Amino acid sequence: MAIPVPSAFAGASRVGRCACAPIALVAIALCGCSITLGSLSSSSTEREEPPQLTSSSNIASLTETIKSNPNNPQAYNMRGSVYGETGRNDLALVDFSESLRYDPDSADAYTGRGNAYRGLKLFDQAVADHTEAIRLKPDLAFAFAGRGLAYEAKGDHDRAIEDFNEAIRLKPDNYNAFNNRGLAYEAKGDHERAIDDYNEAIRLRPEYADAFHNRGVAYDHTGVLGPDMAVPAARAARVTGHPLQPNGCRGCGT
Repeated sequence: MAIPVPSAFAGASRVGRCACAPIALVAIALCGCSITLGSLSSSSTEREEPPQLTSSSNIASLTETIKSNPNNPQAYNMRGSVYGETGRNDLALVDFSESLRYDPDSADAYTGRGNAYRGLKLFDQAVADHTEAIRLKPDLAFAFAGRGLAYEAKGDHDRAIEDFNEAIRLKPDNYNAFNNRGLAYEAKGDHERAIDDYNEAIRLRPEYADAFHNRGVAYDHTGVLGPDMAVPAARAARVTGHPLQPNGCRGCGT
């Protein structure tokens, strides 16, 4: 049975829209388009609202595609993305590595594998893969965003901010990058800049509960009564109508 693909997925690689019609995942995998999702963190809220490719039927369909066409790097890329979106980063790592075996110059596969490494807390490997993705495609915003998250996880806030700056320059509507840069500023004690970034994330995505929560925390740190009054998780979810990610969006999504 054909699996419908949300329109957002057609451009999920952020390197140009796929020429395929939005039909079954399997058909797209064979179409030759590059559509790797950018983030594989277990708490991702993902850019531009990704499709929730989480069902076992999707993985089963992609597995059948790989069986019939085992040399197709796009099929491995796609299944790796599905595994990553469901938090199975170990399996995602295998698939992205297999994709790179057949297409060693795929910036998308390096980005996906970098995110899988980050999900497995192998931050040095994550940085290395995102750096290779950037070498191959210097305008790939989500490689910068992914590397920024890896640097942030390593406690290297300055390098994280540099990468988030570049991710925002390349894709100014990436609300996750603003939120994550705000977290990096906050970690450095620069709460005013953090608040500015959370404001921009909320402007870009008014229902972004995590950014409301993070902004409330930042206001609390400044000792100034802000509009969120240190919005607790439950209230942020009620205000926006969207739940917070597990443990809050403390560095999620690219």
